Amino acid sequence: MRPRSPASALTIVPAVYGCFLVYPDTGADLGAVSAHRREYGLSAAAPALIDRDHALVRAVGPRVTPEAALYSSTGRVYRGRIDDWYVDVGRSRRQATQHDLRLRIEAALAGRSIAPAETEAVGCFIANP
Repeated sequence: MRPRSPASALTIVPAVYGCFLVYPDTGADLGAVSAHRREYGLSAAAPALIDRDHALVRAVGPRVTPEAALYSSTGRVYRGRIDDWYVDVGRSRRQATQHDLRLRIEAALAGRSIAPAETEAVGCFIANP
């Protein structure tokens, strides 16, 4: 079973586009972030930000982690799950069958509309600090 990671979606984002990973855990430190990145194969191509005061959480509005947000020059075009690997908290498939974030990135890069603009992500709720 593969680890859950946005890494497959991140590989299609050209370096000229901004992409970063946000860690909303108020107790996160550089050691924990580095360990997580190693465990899930996340390269330095996507910088990590620790959002202890939840400034980005308030601006973007994720409810759970992991949850993705995709923005264009006109604003947010997608927010939701990375893929459908998890059916519910604690219940996963053998592998993802729908790669929501990857499909939306590809559509955005091709200038196609993105529908739906929001999907329900499955994960741990992000608690307010």
